[in-house]
Amino acid sequence: MNCRSIGRALATQAPRICACATAAFGILACGSDQVIGSTDLSPGKPDPTLVVQFEEQSVDVDLRTIETSNYKGLNLVGLVRAWERAKFEADINTLVFEFVGSEGFRPSSKDCDNLPGTQLNGGYIDPISRKLVWDESLGLRGCYSVSDTTHMIGHTSP
Repeated sequence: MNCRSIGRALATQAPRICACATAAFGILACGSDQVIGSTDLSPGKPDPTLVVQFEEQSVDVDLRTIETSNYKGLNLVGLVRAWERAKFEADINTLVFEFVGSEGFRPSSKDCDNLPGTQLNGGYIDPISRKLVWDESLGLRGCYSVSDTTHMIGHTSP
């Protein structure tokens, strides 16, 4: 069955008022120019940038421009790579990091300390949803799996 016949079948079975919308849906569903994957910026999808901050500086990092790693079948951006893309002259191993979600959530609101930079190697961010994913071997609490992460902030260790 081709797209034209699907559109016709949908249009003849739907009430007259919905015929145009149904046919349009059939055409869109079968279109060959759909954008799928990390470049899909449909309304409602998070902006694919992460604001990386250190001291008084901040850099907007476009997650789509960073090579992904496969972790448990997911294509994710390593947090170390996001930090490196910001090009700050600071050693991540001497810093602690906090993460902020789009709704203002911070792990510290659930009594989770800022994360030592030495653990950043086991952290990833989904370039589509911006959800943080951590290597299970780190044994981190769920509060570090921030959804729709907007900021990664490096602080000097106390």
